[in-house]
Amino acid sequence: TDELKLQAELENVPQLQYPYNTSSILYSLASTSFNKEAMPVSAIFASDSKSTHILIQVGAPTSGWSVGEIRVSVCYRALPEVCALYGLSVKDCTSQVLCARGAKVHITVQDTPPPNLMRFYPTSGPTDVDTPLQVTVAYLQPSTSVADLNVSLRTGQNEVRMVSVTSISLRNPGCLFPECAVHDIGVVMPALQGYVGLASITVNYRSKTVSLSFQYLASNVPKIRLFQPSSQYICKQPSAISCLDQSSRASILIENFMFPCASSQCTAEQAGLAVTFTVRSVSSS
Repeated sequence: TDELKLQAELENVPQLQYPYNTSSILYSLASTSFNKEAMPVSAIFASDSKSTHILIQVGAPTSGWSVGEIRVSVCYRALPEVCALYGLSVKDCTSQVLCARGAKVHITVQDTPPPNLMRFYPTSGPTDVDTPLQVTVAYLQPSTSVADLNVSLRTGQNEVRMVSVTSISLRNPGCLFPECAVHDIGVVMPALQGYVGLASITVNYRSKTVSLSFQYLASNVPKIRLFQPSSQYICKQPSAISCLDQSSRASILIENFMFPCASSQCTAEQAGLAVTFTVRSVSSS
């Protein structure tokens, strides 16, 4: 549905005199849904003995461009006496014939990608209170508003609830087309008293959907709120003396963790606390 804008530099055409007459350069356009024959270009920016710079600007047809190729041909509109110099007859000097023999370019029209989930946060929340959730989605129309979205959730018990959409913002305001659009959508996950488990979230936009899963947690489940530092140097030779200086302490802030011992200074063993680290991959250079 986007307007076609094509800038081109033409060689092997006579230098045009300023002010430029757009009828001096013609173009033809053909696709499965749209055709134009021997039309003046939209603008001529410059012309000298080496080349001529032009602009072709065509609005999309009502039904939109068909997915596939658009074939564009550009030609110089020669006068009959010029054609005669090149041995062309009058019938071969028409605009249609000249453009059929002109410079050609093929433009591929791709379908607009469907909305795509990029990320969302948080991925879980307590079951007894509302949880604000931010969902980042690509390929919506840049002008998409809160009213254009319909969000719902379905629990593992097939209970369906509507989810309130509170905000939507375009990350790149200069974007004019879905292909470059990235939106942050704010929603509020409703409290589901007593439900613990996954809920399937569906974001509906103009008959297209984006899906994600949100984990409802029991209110008193321990949660890690902070882990510092977030990265750690790993020695290639752990037994080396130089590696001993690379170790560091990590601080972990845990919410809803009840100490089973009387003193808050009890040891990890006394509190029944265990910390497990899993190394997914290690690369060396």
